Amino acid sequence: MSRYTLLAWLVLPAFVVADDSKWSTVKGKVSFDDSAVKVPVPGRVNTGAAAVPACAAADKDFKTEEWIVDPKTKGVKNVIVWIGLDQTPAELAKLKAKRADLPGFSGDQVHPALAKGGKTIELDQPCCRFIPRVLVARAGDVLNIKNSANFPHNVFWNSDANGAFNNLIAAGANLEVKNLKAERSPLVVSCTIHPWMKFYLKVFDHPYFAVTNAAGEFEIKNVPVGRGRIVLWHEEGLLTATDGLWYGEPLAVKEKETATRDFKLTPPKP
Repeated sequence: MSRYTLLAWLVLPAFVVADDSKWSTVKGKVSFDDSAVKVPVPGRVNTGAAAVPACAAADKDFKTEEWIVDPKTKGVKNVIVWIGLDQTPAELAKLKAKRADLPGFSGDQVHPALAKGGKTIELDQPCCRFIPRVLVARAGDVLNIKNSANFPHNVFWNSDANGAFNNLIAAGANLEVKNLKAERSPLVVSCTIHPWMKFYLKVFDHPYFAVTNAAGEFEIKNVPVGRGRIVLWHEEGLLTATDGLWYGEPLAVKEKETATRDFKLTPPKP
């Protein structure tokens, strides 16, 4: 090996290889418990007018979105699922007293492939709905709010950590919200031109979160092995929890074994 070859080898960058034994996957399904309440069926959106608004005339999915439940499997769409650090009973008591968030993962508790945030999350308003209805992001991400409709929309945004604004978005234009910051509660964002329009955004300070799909399924990869807590949130305020609404349930993540957790949302009787 020549002197120059040796020097070139010495300055090659070091690649971080994750130890697979330290990480696993958490997956499961959220279903609607219809033992006491019938599965909700999407209905007509209350726009305050008798006729369907012109902006929604061609939208075949212009129906209520508070509950989207698969009629066959009873899977619930748009449930936010996330994982936080395990807590002792004393630590949980302190969090509840302070109304503090469940701590997330940081540093070497985060898989190397997930070490950095900064992604761009897309939201659109092609008709008279925000699509998607529920979004999740990580601190440092960018939210790109598009208006691909041929008429204007606006975005009314009011938050604890991410400021407040009420911006008009012209047809074909977009609005970027940069450097999102983590917040305990999901943001409820609306359009004041079309007041029935809304979407929800939950911003985390770690990467271990997901939103259930149309079948009610979720999957969170590269979760650190050990004990944590799993939390659910639905826009109707229904959470599965044993230790308080924001603190979820204990979760064991084992080496080389997928942790499977299924949940049922049990709404109160009307």
